[in-house]
Amino acid sequence: MRVTVGIGVDPACVGYALDQLHALSVAGLVDELRAALSRDGRRTRVQVTAVLGGRVLCASTAGDGPYTAVDDVQRVVAEEAGAVAG
Repeated sequence: MRVTVGIGVDPACVGYALDQLHALSVAGLVDELRAALSRDGRRTRVQVTAVLGGRVLCASTAGDGPYTAVDDVQRVVAEEAGAVAG
């Protein structure tokens, strides 16, 4: 798993992002995950590319803050991974 943080994003949120997104791996929902946090005006955007059983899942969300954006993208990836898994 790799998380990158762009200019203007509070680096303090990296630990939270790692914990939340790592939970997807622990739950067996994804095999590999890359996430990028960036500022999009006043909002924080999180873009995720995840691999599950050789299939690539991409998700992107924007929230009023990094924690909201991470929570939203985690939910989206979990839902997509669940749909792929059957």
